[in-house]
Amino acid sequence: MHYIAGVAARCICGRRSTGRPRTAAPPARNVAKGFYQTKDWVPAGMEGVCNPSTWTEKDHRSTMKVDLYRSKISGSTDGDLNDLMTKGTIKLGKLKTVELPRKPEWLGW
Repeated sequence: MHYIAGVAARCICGRRSTGRPRTAAPPARNVAKGFYQTKDWVPAGMEGVCNPSTWTEKDHRSTMKVDLYRSKISGSTDGDLNDLMTKGTIKLGKLKTVELPRKPEWLGW
C-alpha cells in the first residue's frame, strides 16, 4: 500500500510542477499555485492508480482516500509480471476504499 502511495505522490508532484502557466512569482510559488488550480486532479496516465487530489492554501494533503487491495496467486510466479497478470496467475482485487478524516493535528508542511 505504501509503495503505490509513494508512486502516486511522485507522479503527482513531478507532473504537477511542469506545464503550469508562468507568472511573475518565484518558481516555488508557481509550483504551489499550480497545485491550487485544479480540483480532483489525477496525473495523466495514472487513472485508476492515483485517487483524485485537491490542494488548498490551507490544506496541502492531496487526498485522504486509501484504496486497499488483496493479491491472489493461483500458480507459479516464475516469469514476467505482465504475463502473469494477463494470464490471471496473479490478480489484484480491490477490497475497499477507506477515507481518513482530515484531522488538524495530521496537517503537515
